[in-house]
Amino acid sequence: MIIEITKWSTGFRKISFNKVLRRELKMTIAEAKTTVNEILVGNIVRMPYTKELELEIKKAELSYDLIDD
Repeated sequence: MIIEITKWSTGFRKISFNKVLRRELKMTIAEAKTTVNEILVGNIVRMPYTKELELEIKKAELSYDLIDD
């Protein structure tokens, strides 16, 4: 499963889930962890849905209004 996170200037605004195959990104867990840290910099980030990312999203939910599609 892949998720797409769109970030606006006010913070995380939308997280979209889709069923794109994980191999499409060819991203390792280490790369995914690095990208999680870059979410705050970029506007749109697409990455595999991992346990690490799930924890980051839960942390973000405490600070930002997230909309799940």
